[in-house]
Amino acid sequence: MRILAAMLALGAATSAVAFTGTATADTHSTAIRGAATQQTDSSDTGLLAVHRKSASCASPSGSKFNISWGDGTASTTFYFNNHCNQKRRIVVRTHHDVLVTCIEVNAGTKGDKRIGFPSNQIGSVTLPKTACPDS
Repeated sequence: MRILAAMLALGAATSAVAFTGTATADTHSTAIRGAATQQTDSSDTGLLAVHRKSASCASPSGSKFNISWGDGTASTTFYFNNHCNQKRRIVVRTHHDVLVTCIEVNAGTKGDKRIGFPSNQIGSVTLPKTACPDS
């Protein structure tokens, strides 16, 4: 209930998933930009999931390029944190391998990018080190 109260205080109740049940060993709450979401195991609880990916940097050694995105019905927002000294990319494709978008992230950048594409139609998300593909 504290999560719901915090969401109401932030004015995010209309765009967030409210969790009013009790957490079990296989579920836990994750906060992304003030919107409470639920990450669960493979069981179907009717709640939306948060997806995460990361890729190693060429330099500095041991650093990573991290992204996350949540399930959305009308659009999908990607959150990123590029710890690399190089520009990195997020390539989004449909289930039929059609290019949806390629997001270029500058070195040392943290932020988010919303695309007008529902996450249930996303087939793959890759993090290539090379230039954005043409198709």
